[in-house]
Amino acid sequence: MKFLSVLFLFLIISCNNVKESTPKIKTYANTIGGVKLKRVRELKLDEKENSYIGRFYYAKYNRGNIVIADVLKPELFFYDEKNGKLNKKITFKKGRGPGEVIKIGSYEILRDKIFISDMGNFRWEVFDTAGKYIKMARPFSDKGPYQNRFIGNLDIMTSYKNKLYVSIIEAKYNRELLFNRSKAIAILDTALHIQKVFGFMDAIFGKIR
Repeated sequence: MKFLSVLFLFLIISCNNVKESTPKIKTYANTIGGVKLKRVRELKLDEKENSYIGRFYYAKYNRGNIVIADVLKPELFFYDEKNGKLNKKITFKKGRGPGEVIKIGSYEILRDKIFISDMGNFRWEVFDTAGKYIKMARPFSDKGPYQNRFIGNLDIMTSYKNKLYVSIIEAKYNRELLFNRSKAIAILDTALHIQKVFGFMDAIFGKIR
């Protein structure tokens, strides 16, 4: 009995020591700019055994759909924003030939065309919204002022006023472990012609990256 009492006392002291030695985890309120965030709802995506997302980085919105690209297998999923039901799935053939995709880095849907930044092939590919192949482009490989200065596209892309804004790889960072050091952004039209490149040795870079 005396042994049990000593053991119990030892356990209490040990627990107190653990509490005192455990670092306090700093938590933050769910606020942005002093405005408290309120959870509105959650959306459960309709995934099945033969239709599921392996891994994704971005989710975008297009005409009532949440559009998600799977980077493990080149597929686009269109989920209904209201109920999470799968409205459409586009599966691209994996490979290096025309109309084939290796890895979807990013994507945009603009003027009923799907623009894919293919990180596996370092090129842009264009499809219609039914998944039919239209064209591919490597504008930085073409002759011009940017040839040999940049390698190709990275994995961030957005659109504004019918233009595509895409992060690109500077030639000096042409190794996978160095891609994230690239500081350049290209503006392209919907024909994938380069309109402008900025951010390269640009003071504004640190504020927009």
